[in-house]
Amino acid sequence: MHFDNFSAFLEMGGYAKYVWPSFLITWLCFIVLVVHSRKEKRTLFTLILNESARKKRIEAQRKLDKEVKGENSDES
Repeated sequence: MHFDNFSAFLEMGGYAKYVWPSFLITWLCFIVLVVHSRKEKRTLFTLILNESARKKRIEAQRKLDKEVKGENSDES
């Protein structure tokens, strides 16, 4: 479709009331999708880091417990 001027482009041949809201809704959906995806990514990475730290703490505690038990059995 060819438009003679910018206002004709904005009018979209009389279909502007359908075209521009469609564009607006589409872009809003894209923006919401991107924002939500980034938020979920940050949340997932935080959960992974927290789980990793928790496992390291548990492993360190088990190692310490084994060392303490080893020292106690030597004293007996």
